[in-house]
Amino acid sequence: MRFVSLAFKAAFNQGYLNPELEKQLQMLVSHLQQNTWLAGNQFSMADILLWFPLQACAYAYPQFSDYPALEQYLKQIKSRPAFQSALQKGHWSAEEFQRYWQITQ
Repeated sequence: MRFVSLAFKAAFNQGYLNPELEKQLQMLVSHLQQNTWLAGNQFSMADILLWFPLQACAYAYPQFSDYPALEQYLKQIKSRPAFQSALQKGHWSAEEFQRYWQITQ
């Protein structure tokens, strides 16, 4: 039974999810080539909300490295002192992220 579910997941990812993800990532890249943040030149809640999905994508999607603009965008978010403080208060670290990711698989 596990084989069937893994085969279904692989087919779904290859046939739909990965092409759609690539399209969405490219749209973000296009936007960020002309803007510093999602809301233009001002950091906003939209950037904070996008951090986790992009962080998950960077971890789980091997082709994420093909999008250096998005890697840079994540670094910009992480480099903000208030964001660092929030991560520390929430006890959110690379190890915590990996543990979270493993239990959701």
